[in-house]
Amino acid sequence: MARLGQEMPVEAAHPSAEAPAQYARWVLSARLAIALVEAGWRLRAVPGEPLVLEGALGALDPFQTVDELLLGKVDQVGCGSAATRSGLRGIALARPA
Repeated sequence: MARLGQEMPVEAAHPSAEAPAQYARWVLSARLAIALVEAGWRLRAVPGEPLVLEGALGALDPFQTVDELLLGKVDQVGCGSAATRSGLRGIALARPA
């Protein structure tokens, strides 16, 4: 970890080839979590456990959900069905400009 007055660690100056994809997954997951909270879902954050969002129709870990989508563990049809069942359909990840 870098501190004020110290040089940046070498790995920060030269990120791995996977760093952009990891960052993008993190951003999508965080944005999903924010969108769900804005839609009325309750955030449950227990130290040492995954972040969980709880809605009227169930609970989900936004980081696991995004990873499953991006890794192809859930296809588009399965994702649409799950979104409808859990009340996610229609929740926007981005605000209009």
